[in-house]
Amino acid sequence: MKNNRFLPSLILVLILVLSGLGFLLFKQNQSLSEIINFDKTLQTGDNAPLFKEKSLSGDLISIKGKTSLLVFFNATCNSCAKNLPVLRDAYENLRNDGIDVIGIISEKKETADNYVNQRKLQFPVIADPKKKIFTKYKVHYVPLMVLINKKGEIRFYQSYGINIKQSLQKIAELPPTM
Repeated sequence: MKNNRFLPSLILVLILVLSGLGFLLFKQNQSLSEIINFDKTLQTGDNAPLFKEKSLSGDLISIKGKTSLLVFFNATCNSCAKNLPVLRDAYENLRNDGIDVIGIISEKKETADNYVNQRKLQFPVIADPKKKIFTKYKVHYVPLMVLINKKGEIRFYQSYGINIKQSLQKIAELPPTM
């Protein structure tokens, strides 16, 4: 009988928690599966989800028909901050090799602008605060690098514990079927 005394309180707490979660989902305009992200990650050989978004500088960015290296990151990621200078330094060589480098940051435009300017990143960066592109690419961890060939196929997909320098070496060793 003593245990039943706490049942109404437990039910009230459960209702409040579920209501709060429902409000959060509604406010963020995301489904529960997008927030929890139960989907498996993309893999080499999968078709890359297409997108058209404006970069921080206002240019329209599309990956359709291009060889593109997408780099997902955020402003609070220490590994991203440590690795992005390597990508910044390799950008010109990648561009000369016909690879468009596109950064995708999960921050609002103002925060993204400050982050990019502080790190002197020269490649185009898209602010994705609602994580539309992050969700399409099933990003669980950052930094994440995705290499896409002209046919729209994923040729390289690596995340979590990534070392951008080592990843760029692996990309350079891929057979030239771009």
